[in-house]
Amino acid sequence: MAMTILFSVQSDASTVSDLRAWSEEQLIAAAKTRRRAPFGELGRRQVKKVFRGIDRIMRNREDAERRSARWSSECLRPCQGLR
Repeated sequence: MAMTILFSVQSDASTVSDLRAWSEEQLIAAAKTRRRAPFGELGRRQVKKVFRGIDRIMRNREDAERRSARWSSECLRPCQGLR
């Protein structure tokens, strides 16, 4: 399925609220154009899911926050060279 993503002249930071309404497929297509905001929104969604899962297992919010932060930093480390 071909998908056209149009970006306004606005900065990435101002489009973040608009990105919350985008589907995951739209975000992935936009992130492939090396835009930071769509990539950040995808990451935010995943961290949220991981946190809920860890919190459910551990039943300790502080530990879940620490573990999900560690998980996200471990996952993003390989992406540092993609700039």
